[in-house]
Amino acid sequence: MIRQFEPEYILGYSSVLAFLSNFIKLNRISPYRNIKAVIPYSETLYDWQRKLIEESFGCRVFSMYGMTEHAAIGGECEHSTGMHLHPLYGITEFEECFQGYKEIVVTGFTNYEMPFIRYRTGDLVSEHSAFCPACGRTHITVGTIEGRSHSFLIGKNGEVIPSLSSWIGIFHNVLQYQFVQKTPGVVCLNMVPTKAFSESDKDDILHELDNIFAQSKDAIKVELNFVDHIPRTSSGKTNMVEQQLDLNSLVARNTT
Repeated sequence: MIRQFEPEYILGYSSVLAFLSNFIKLNRISPYRNIKAVIPYSETLYDWQRKLIEESFGCRVFSMYGMTEHAAIGGECEHSTGMHLHPLYGITEFEECFQGYKEIVVTGFTNYEMPFIRYRTGDLVSEHSAFCPACGRTHITVGTIEGRSHSFLIGKNGEVIPSLSSWIGIFHNVLQYQFVQKTPGVVCLNMVPTKAFSESDKDDILHELDNIFAQSKDAIKVELNFVDHIPRTSSGKTNMVEQQLDLNSLVARNTT
C-alpha cells in the first residue's frame, strides 16, 4: 500500500514507525523512492529507533514534539537533531525535577476554549539553550527529551534509574518489548519474540542487560517474560516503560 500510494512524507508514533521499520528490515524490502522524510511524533524517539527508521526508509528522520493539549510544539531543524520549541505557539519554562533533570512546563497561546497555564508536561530534559547554534534560530532548543517522569525505574532502596529505553537498541529477533515495574527493585521485561528467536538471542539479551545494569545490579532485578503482544494505550501508543509505582512520592520519601 505504501509503494502504491508513493507518499513524500510519513508521520506516525515512534513505536509504530520502529515496528514498521523492523518489518521492512527483516523482510529485506527495498527503500521507497519518493519519501523525503519520516516524522515521528507524540512519543520519545530513541537513538536506536532513529537509526532503524533511517536505514529502512533511506531518508532523514525529523522528530516532532507536540501534545494533545496544544500547549507546545517543536521540531528538528535541517542542520541538527535538537528540538526547536516554537515561541509563537507557547511559552516554555523548565522546572527542576530530580538528579539534574528538568521538567518542561508550558503556557499555550492557541487553545482559546481552555488555556493551559504553566502546564507540567511530565517530559524531562537534561539540557536546553536559548537558540540553535547550528541554524541560528532563536528558538528555545532542547537536546534529547529523556522521556516522561514515569519512564524511570526505582531501585530497591529508592534509587532513581534513568529510562532504559534510551540505552537499548532493538534486540535480535524481538518484535517488541516493554519494561513493567510494580515493585521497587524488580522490573519485568516483556518481549514479543519472532519465530527465529533462539537461546543464543536470550543469552545476548541477558548479557546486554548485565552491561546496562552494571552500576545498578544490586539495586534492581530483571525478570524476562515472553508474551504474544505488548498492549497499547487508549491513544494507540506503546510505552517502553510501564511504571506502575508513584515515582514522585518514592523520590521525595528518599530525599527527605
